[in-house]
Amino acid sequence: MKFAYAFTEKKNLHKLEQKKGQIEVFVKELVGKIEKLTSYKVRPIEYFVLHDFASATKVHSHYPVPAWTTPERGVINFCPEEKRWQNIMKTNVKQLNLPESAERNLLKHYDQWNLDFLLDDVVGHELCHLLEIFENLPDGMDWFEEGLCFYLPRRILSETKKELVKEIYQQEMKLVSYSQRWVKGHFLKDFSAYRTKLHNNLIIFLNDYHLAANATKELVDEIVGGDVREVMQAAEQVSSEIEEPPEQVMKTFIQKLFERFNLDQEKFRSFVRKFRIF
Repeated sequence: MKFAYAFTEKKNLHKLEQKKGQIEVFVKELVGKIEKLTSYKVRPIEYFVLHDFASATKVHSHYPVPAWTTPERGVINFCPEEKRWQNIMKTNVKQLNLPESAERNLLKHYDQWNLDFLLDDVVGHELCHLLEIFENLPDGMDWFEEGLCFYLPRRILSETKKELVKEIYQQEMKLVSYSQRWVKGHFLKDFSAYRTKLHNNLIIFLNDYHLAANATKELVDEIVGGDVREVMQAAEQVSSEIEEPPEQVMKTFIQKLFERFNLDQEKFRSFVRKFRIF
Protein backbone atom coordinates (compact mmCIF):
# COMPACT_ATOMS: atom_id res chain seq x y z
CA MET A 1 0.00 0.00 0.00
CA LYS A 2 1.41 3.33 -1.08
CA PHE A 3 0.34 6.71 0.28
CA ALA A 4 -0.40 9.78 -1.82
CA TYR A 5 -1.39 13.26 -0.77
CA ALA A 6 -3.85 15.70 -2.33
CA PHE A 7 -3.96 19.20 -0.91
CA THR A 8 -4.99 22.68 -1.96
CA GLU A 9 -2.67 24.51 0.43
CA LYS A 10 0.97 23.52 0.89
CA LYS A 11 0.76 23.93 4.66
CA ASN A 12 -1.70 21.03 4.81
CA LEU A 13 0.79 18.49 3.45
CA HIS A 14 2.65 18.19 6.77
CA LYS A 15 -0.63 17.71 8.64
CA LEU A 16 -1.58 14.89 6.31
CA GLU A 17 1.82 13.24 6.54
CA GLN A 18 1.52 13.15 10.32
CA LYS A 19 -1.56 10.92 10.03
CA LYS A 20 0.12 8.31 7.81
CA GLY A 21 1.67 6.12 10.50
CA GLN A 22 -1.51 5.64 12.52
CA ILE A 23 -3.58 4.97 9.41
CA GLU A 24 -1.08 2.48 7.99
CA VAL A 25 -1.02 0.41 11.19
CA PHE A 26 -4.81 0.49 11.48
CA VAL A 27 -5.44 -0.61 7.89
CA LYS A 28 -3.02 -3.54 8.05
CA GLU A 29 -4.63 -4.83 11.25
CA LEU A 30 -8.18 -4.34 10.00
CA VAL A 31 -7.60 -6.22 6.74
CA GLY A 32 -6.74 -9.33 8.74
CA LYS A 33 -9.77 -8.94 11.00
CA ILE A 34 -12.16 -8.42 8.10
CA GLU A 35 -10.84 -11.45 6.23
CA LYS A 36 -11.12 -13.60 9.36
CA LEU A 37 -14.67 -12.45 10.04
CA THR A 38 -15.93 -12.97 6.48
CA SER A 39 -13.64 -15.61 4.91
CA TYR A 40 -13.38 -13.30 1.88
CA LYS A 41 -10.17 -11.68 0.71
CA VAL A 42 -9.70 -7.94 0.67
CA ARG A 43 -8.21 -6.87 -2.65
CA PRO A 44 -4.86 -5.06 -2.39
CA ILE A 45 -4.90 -1.33 -1.68
CA GLU A 46 -2.72 0.21 -4.35
CA TYR A 47 -2.94 3.76 -3.04
CA PHE A 48 -4.32 5.34 0.09
CA VAL A 49 -4.87 9.00 -0.76
CA LEU A 50 -5.00 11.51 2.08
CA HIS A 51 -6.84 14.72 1.16
CA ASP A 52 -7.32 18.06 2.77
CA PHE A 53 -10.99 19.02 2.91
CA ALA A 54 -11.09 21.22 -0.17
CA SER A 55 -9.32 18.60 -2.25
CA ALA A 56 -11.77 15.92 -1.14
CA THR A 57 -14.97 17.90 -1.61
CA LYS A 58 -14.25 20.43 -4.36
CA VAL A 59 -11.42 19.12 -6.53
CA HIS A 60 -11.57 15.34 -6.66
CA SER A 61 -15.13 14.47 -5.64
CA HIS A 62 -18.69 15.78 -5.66
CA TYR A 63 -19.82 13.72 -2.65
CA PRO A 64 -20.89 15.61 0.46
CA VAL A 65 -18.66 13.45 2.68
CA PRO A 66 -14.86 13.37 2.14
CA ALA A 67 -14.21 9.63 1.78
CA TRP A 68 -14.71 7.25 -1.12
CA THR A 69 -13.21 4.17 -2.72
CA THR A 70 -12.46 3.30 -6.34
CA PRO A 71 -12.45 -0.51 -6.13
CA GLU A 72 -11.38 -1.15 -9.71
CA ARG A 73 -8.20 0.82 -9.04
CA GLY A 74 -7.68 -0.28 -5.45
CA VAL A 75 -7.70 3.33 -4.26
CA ILE A 76 -9.10 4.63 -0.97
CA ASN A 77 -9.58 8.39 -0.57
CA PHE A 78 -9.99 9.92 2.87
CA CYS A 79 -9.85 13.31 4.56
CA PRO A 80 -8.63 12.84 8.16
CA GLU A 81 -9.72 16.28 9.41
CA GLU A 82 -11.97 15.27 12.30
CA LYS A 83 -13.44 18.75 12.86
CA ARG A 84 -14.59 18.78 9.26
CA TRP A 85 -16.40 15.48 9.74
CA GLN A 86 -18.02 16.72 12.93
CA ASN A 87 -19.19 19.87 11.14
CA ILE A 88 -20.69 17.88 8.26
CA MET A 89 -22.71 15.68 10.59
CA LYS A 90 -23.75 18.59 12.79
CA THR A 91 -24.81 20.59 9.74
CA ASN A 92 -27.08 17.72 8.74
CA VAL A 93 -28.73 17.79 12.17
CA LYS A 94 -29.16 21.57 12.17
CA GLN A 95 -30.79 21.51 8.73
CA LEU A 96 -33.63 19.44 10.18
CA ASN A 97 -34.87 22.32 12.38
CA LEU A 98 -35.55 20.09 15.36
CA PRO A 99 -36.70 21.10 18.85
CA GLU A 100 -33.75 22.38 20.87
CA SER A 101 -33.53 19.39 23.23
CA ALA A 102 -33.60 16.84 20.40
CA GLU A 103 -31.03 18.77 18.40
CA ARG A 104 -28.71 19.11 21.40
CA ASN A 105 -28.78 15.37 22.11
CA LEU A 106 -28.02 14.51 18.50
CA LEU A 107 -25.21 17.05 18.18
CA LYS A 108 -23.49 15.74 21.31
CA HIS A 109 -22.90 12.38 19.66
CA TYR A 110 -20.59 13.86 17.04
CA ASP A 111 -18.19 15.36 19.58
CA GLN A 112 -16.65 11.89 19.88
CA TRP A 113 -15.82 11.69 16.17
CA ASN A 114 -12.05 11.86 16.62
CA LEU A 115 -9.51 10.25 14.27
CA ASP A 116 -9.75 6.89 16.05
CA PHE A 117 -13.49 6.85 15.45
CA LEU A 118 -13.11 7.90 11.81
CA LEU A 119 -10.67 5.07 11.23
CA ASP A 120 -13.03 2.53 12.78
CA ASP A 121 -16.21 3.66 11.09
CA VAL A 122 -15.22 5.55 7.93
CA VAL A 123 -11.92 4.02 6.79
CA GLY A 124 -13.23 0.62 7.89
CA HIS A 125 -16.26 1.16 5.66
CA GLU A 126 -14.17 2.18 2.66
CA LEU A 127 -11.80 -0.74 3.14
CA CYS A 128 -14.70 -3.20 3.01
CA HIS A 129 -15.60 -2.03 -0.49
CA LEU A 130 -12.47 -3.91 -1.59
CA LEU A 131 -13.83 -7.28 -0.47
CA GLU A 132 -13.82 -9.72 -3.37
CA ILE A 133 -17.49 -10.62 -2.90
CA PHE A 134 -18.55 -7.28 -4.32
CA GLU A 135 -17.00 -8.11 -7.67
CA ASN A 136 -19.63 -10.82 -8.06
CA LEU A 137 -22.82 -9.03 -6.99
CA PRO A 138 -25.09 -7.73 -9.78
CA ASP A 139 -26.03 -4.11 -10.39
CA GLY A 140 -28.95 -3.02 -8.26
CA MET A 141 -27.60 -4.23 -4.91
CA ASP A 142 -26.04 -0.93 -3.89
CA TRP A 143 -27.63 -0.59 -0.47
CA PHE A 144 -26.72 -4.15 0.53
CA GLU A 145 -23.07 -3.54 -0.30
CA GLU A 146 -23.06 -0.21 1.54
CA GLY A 147 -24.83 -1.78 4.50
CA LEU A 148 -22.32 -4.61 4.77
CA CYS A 149 -19.49 -2.11 4.57
CA PHE A 150 -20.93 -0.43 7.67
CA TYR A 151 -21.81 -3.66 9.43
CA LEU A 152 -18.44 -5.42 9.23
CA PRO A 153 -16.15 -2.81 10.84
CA ARG A 154 -18.82 -2.03 13.43
CA ARG A 155 -19.10 -5.71 14.26
CA ILE A 156 -15.37 -5.71 14.95
CA LEU A 157 -15.56 -2.43 16.88
CA SER A 158 -18.37 -3.82 19.04
CA GLU A 159 -15.96 -6.36 20.51
CA THR A 160 -14.35 -3.53 22.49
CA LYS A 161 -16.92 -0.71 22.27
CA LYS A 162 -20.32 -2.36 22.26
CA GLU A 163 -22.20 0.60 23.72
CA LEU A 164 -20.70 3.03 21.20
CA VAL A 165 -21.78 0.85 18.28
CA LYS A 166 -25.28 0.58 19.77
CA GLU A 167 -25.36 4.37 20.08
CA ILE A 168 -24.30 4.82 16.44
CA TYR A 169 -27.16 2.72 15.11
CA GLN A 170 -29.68 4.38 17.42
CA GLN A 171 -28.48 7.82 16.36
CA GLU A 172 -28.87 6.89 12.70
CA MET A 173 -32.44 5.67 13.09
CA LYS A 174 -33.41 8.81 15.02
CA LEU A 175 -32.08 10.84 12.10
CA VAL A 176 -34.03 8.69 9.63
CA SER A 177 -37.19 9.42 11.60
CA TYR A 178 -36.50 13.15 11.90
CA SER A 179 -35.56 13.39 8.21
CA GLN A 180 -38.83 12.08 6.79
CA ARG A 181 -40.50 15.43 6.20
CA TRP A 182 -37.42 16.48 4.23
CA VAL A 183 -36.80 13.35 2.17
CA LYS A 184 -40.47 12.90 1.17
CA GLY A 185 -40.66 9.12 1.27
CA HIS A 186 -37.13 8.48 0.06
CA PHE A 187 -36.30 4.99 1.40
CA LEU A 188 -34.18 2.04 0.31
CA LYS A 189 -36.23 1.50 -2.81
CA ASP A 190 -34.81 4.83 -3.99
CA PHE A 191 -31.25 4.22 -2.78
CA SER A 192 -29.47 4.55 -6.12
CA ALA A 193 -30.88 8.04 -6.57
CA TYR A 194 -27.96 9.39 -4.54
CA ARG A 195 -25.77 8.65 -7.56
CA THR A 196 -27.73 11.05 -9.74
CA LYS A 197 -29.36 14.43 -9.16
CA LEU A 198 -29.76 13.92 -5.40
CA HIS A 199 -26.13 13.15 -4.61
CA ASN A 200 -25.44 16.64 -3.27
CA ASN A 201 -28.43 16.71 -0.91
CA LEU A 202 -26.79 15.99 2.44
CA ILE A 203 -30.00 14.98 4.22
CA ILE A 204 -30.98 12.43 1.55
CA PHE A 205 -27.40 11.23 1.13
CA LEU A 206 -27.00 10.43 4.84
CA ASN A 207 -30.55 9.12 5.11
CA ASP A 208 -29.71 6.54 2.43
CA TYR A 209 -26.63 5.38 4.28
CA HIS A 210 -28.30 5.28 7.69
CA LEU A 211 -31.10 3.13 6.27
CA ALA A 212 -28.65 0.79 4.53
CA ALA A 213 -26.58 0.36 7.69
CA ASN A 214 -29.56 -0.40 9.89
CA ALA A 215 -31.36 -2.64 7.40
CA THR A 216 -28.26 -4.78 6.99
CA LYS A 217 -27.72 -4.99 10.75
CA GLU A 218 -31.31 -6.10 11.27
CA LEU A 219 -31.06 -8.63 8.45
CA VAL A 220 -27.84 -10.18 9.78
CA ASP A 221 -28.27 -9.92 13.55
CA GLU A 222 -31.98 -10.13 14.18
CA ILE A 223 -33.41 -12.06 11.24
CA VAL A 224 -30.65 -14.50 10.34
CA GLY A 225 -29.03 -14.76 13.77
CA GLY A 226 -25.68 -13.02 13.44
CA ASP A 227 -23.80 -15.35 11.09
CA VAL A 228 -22.53 -12.71 8.68
CA ARG A 229 -20.27 -15.18 6.89
CA GLU A 230 -23.25 -17.38 6.03
CA VAL A 231 -25.27 -14.34 4.92
CA MET A 232 -22.48 -13.24 2.57
CA GLN A 233 -22.07 -16.71 1.10
CA ALA A 234 -25.81 -16.99 0.62
CA ALA A 235 -25.91 -13.53 -0.94
CA GLU A 236 -23.24 -14.49 -3.44
CA GLN A 237 -25.02 -17.72 -4.33
CA VAL A 238 -28.46 -16.15 -4.58
CA SER A 239 -27.26 -13.20 -6.64
CA SER A 240 -25.69 -15.56 -9.18
CA GLU A 241 -29.19 -16.89 -9.90
CA ILE A 242 -30.73 -13.46 -10.56
CA GLU A 243 -31.39 -12.50 -14.16
CA GLU A 244 -33.69 -9.50 -13.65
CA PRO A 245 -32.76 -5.92 -14.64
CA PRO A 246 -31.10 -3.78 -11.92
CA GLU A 247 -34.32 -2.10 -10.79
CA GLN A 248 -35.82 -5.51 -9.88
CA VAL A 249 -32.72 -7.17 -8.48
CA MET A 250 -33.19 -6.18 -4.84
CA LYS A 251 -36.72 -7.54 -4.61
CA THR A 252 -35.70 -10.91 -6.02
CA PHE A 253 -32.56 -10.99 -3.90
CA ILE A 254 -34.37 -10.40 -0.59
CA GLN A 255 -37.08 -12.92 -1.48
CA LYS A 256 -34.54 -15.60 -2.37
CA LEU A 257 -32.43 -14.86 0.70
CA PHE A 258 -35.42 -15.31 3.01
CA GLU A 259 -36.31 -18.55 1.23
CA ARG A 260 -32.76 -19.83 1.57
CA PHE A 261 -32.85 -19.35 5.35
CA ASN A 262 -36.40 -20.73 5.58
CA LEU A 263 -37.69 -17.51 7.13
CA ASP A 264 -41.43 -16.99 7.38
CA GLN A 265 -43.32 -14.56 5.19
CA GLU A 266 -44.39 -12.31 8.04
CA LYS A 267 -40.74 -11.55 8.86
CA PHE A 268 -40.17 -10.89 5.18
CA ARG A 269 -43.12 -8.50 4.90
CA SER A 270 -42.22 -6.71 8.14
CA PHE A 271 -38.62 -6.16 7.05
CA VAL A 272 -39.67 -4.89 3.61
CA ARG A 273 -42.24 -2.51 5.11
CA LYS A 274 -39.92 -1.10 7.75
CA PHE A 275 -37.20 -0.08 5.28
CA ARG A 276 -39.48 0.23 2.20
CA ILE A 277 -37.13 -1.91 0.15
CA PHE A 278 -39.50 -2.09 -2.83
